[in-house]
Amino acid sequence: MENLKFLSDITNLLLNFSSSKNVLNELTRLLAKYLSSEVCSIYTYDEKKEVLVLKATYGLNQASVGNVSMSAQEGLTGTTFSSGSYQFIANASAHPKFKYFPGIGEDPYNTFIGIPLKKQEETFGVLVFQFIDSPEDSNVLKMLLETIGNMLSGFLKNHTLLNSNITRPQNYDEEMVIQGIPISEGISIGKPVHMVYHFLDDDSKVKDVAREEERLKCSFEKTKNEIMSVINNIDSGNLRIDKEIFHTHLMILSDGSFRDDIFHHVLNLGRSAAYSIRHVSDKFIERFKKIDDPYLKERAADIEDVCNRLLKNLGVIERHISLEKESIIVSNQLGPGDTASLDLSKVKGIVTEEDGQTSHMALIARGMGIPAVSGIENVIDITEYAKNMIIDGYEGKIIINPSESTRNKYLSMQSQLQASGATIEKLPHEIVCHMGRKVYLGANVASILDADKAQELGAFDIGLVRTEIFYLAEGEENFNIEAQKKIYQSILNKYTNGAVTFRLLDIGADKMAKYSAKEQNPAMGLRGARFLIKNETLLQTQLEALLDLNDSRVKLLVPFVAKPEEFYEIKDIIKRKAETMGVNMPPVGVMIEIPSIVFALEKLDDEADFYSIGTNDLFQYFFAADRNNSQIFSKYKILSESFMKFMKFICTKISQNGKDVEICGEIAHEEEILYSLIEMGYSKFSLNPYLMSKASELIIDRCKR
Repeated sequence: MENLKFLSDITNLLLNFSSSKNVLNELTRLLAKYLSSEVCSIYTYDEKKEVLVLKATYGLNQASVGNVSMSAQEGLTGTTFSSGSYQFIANASAHPKFKYFPGIGEDPYNTFIGIPLKKQEETFGVLVFQFIDSPEDSNVLKMLLETIGNMLSGFLKNHTLLNSNITRPQNYDEEMVIQGIPISEGISIGKPVHMVYHFLDDDSKVKDVAREEERLKCSFEKTKNEIMSVINNIDSGNLRIDKEIFHTHLMILSDGSFRDDIFHHVLNLGRSAAYSIRHVSDKFIERFKKIDDPYLKERAADIEDVCNRLLKNLGVIERHISLEKESIIVSNQLGPGDTASLDLSKVKGIVTEEDGQTSHMALIARGMGIPAVSGIENVIDITEYAKNMIIDGYEGKIIINPSESTRNKYLSMQSQLQASGATIEKLPHEIVCHMGRKVYLGANVASILDADKAQELGAFDIGLVRTEIFYLAEGEENFNIEAQKKIYQSILNKYTNGAVTFRLLDIGADKMAKYSAKEQNPAMGLRGARFLIKNETLLQTQLEALLDLNDSRVKLLVPFVAKPEEFYEIKDIIKRKAETMGVNMPPVGVMIEIPSIVFALEKLDDEADFYSIGTNDLFQYFFAADRNNSQIFSKYKILSESFMKFMKFICTKISQNGKDVEICGEIAHEEEILYSLIEMGYSKFSLNPYLMSKASELIIDRCKR
């Protein structure tokens, strides 16, 4: 289709640009041609001068670029920017907000269309189209242009074509230190190798549906064989990677809803195989990305990885990479398939922009003992001129073009590092520290495979089943009682060692368009307990599925509680539902994620059966630091005096009432944090099952000292 061809052209352009000025000019030319408009322009907002500046144009006078500016409320472009919404204005020159700039060549154009360019919810620019003849003002046109605006916003953000804040030394040989987030410990010294996918030209117009179906079948078969080959390499010991990651990829590949939807687009809608793969994958990816949890977002990375394999085997994308002995991989994001396909004997380090501490890249890097750092915005641009690089996986820093003295310093550190020990295959039921305290490790579960892993390792319990991940995987329409019961029962069947805590749906307005209006700040809006109270029908459906399991191991957890009354109301609904169904009332706990509830714990003592501390959210709300914003979040530390005092305060308050409390979050795999919490009095921890062995090692090793 023309849309896919257009996307391919734009993607290829952005991935292979030589300068931001050239690519923006080419971008406006392609957009104007695609929409048959006489003018296409890009304006960006200069925060220092507080004006919109013309950055690129096709159709207007090129001398105007960089010289035409206006306030954020000025002209039709300013109206688009300040409103942050789509504008279609016919007979634009007669509009009261129209502003005329002599000499830029816009006189003959009648229709103005403005599309805001946004980074998350913040508008940072405007994409403008101008036409001599007015196109039809339709919802289809609006949706198309808003889609283009969203796509370009993502590209412009990722490639930093409009961002003047990229830090580059004047002398490209001088040393530069950049702070990121530590992902995998260690020191590496080597040469950067950039890994990016390039789109190839593809005729997206389907002339022969049968042939397109055959291409699609071949791509699925090749992809299946590739993944099986990776699993076989793992089994033969060639790769020290958890093969369950790739079993997940096989499950995605064979999933009926995923595969059938792709073939439906080809056979019934006449779409190309490439378009169908990308379109359906994106739908699934969006569902997972809407969960505000770094671990759960890795399910989106799984689908992206499978999608890239399918497109590569279809012949519409390619990836060229040449590794030397001391290569440091630099990429926006690294999927497990990307990592497993590399000759890891030549990879000395990994630097990415978007991978988190619980990402597959992080797990693989740790498993292979490869130092890794992430959270470095614009990493491709910043490192494009680098000749040599050092990764400090302890401090989360990269040093570009290190000086001789810096290099010698890190070489000395490297020589002092000792090889890490073997991972524990089976967790002890309990770990006794030198201070006499017993420590128990449980698992956070977001899939059937996670439950299986928890059973295999001998996890003490499942401290958290993230039920929202299944909601997003199934979709709103398919998340009925029977579908939920089947999933929940499968988890109970896979894990038989101990209690299983199901967190009630932790979703909000940014994740459920059907039930809620869009919010400007959904992280602090209608989510968790608030959402469940407002949408009781959805809660009742989930409760019926959970209570009908009639398993004494089941515990329920209420998320995102800000005040006791929210918990009372939800527990009362659970109680009434249990009485109606004639089943026993399960234990019901409170998830401590909002600081306000900590100061009302005494009002919960008679109602809450247990507590779970969601450290990921609690930490970000304690410091008002968005954990998805690496520039801010990296400046705050879990081990800061203030947060540790707060955690001690919580532990003391809960210990006074004798209720169970479990730390639920990935912080428990970091030695100093873990042991500080144990010293405070915490004894139960629930974390990603793939990090449990490491946490167990840390505790046992510390107890020996």
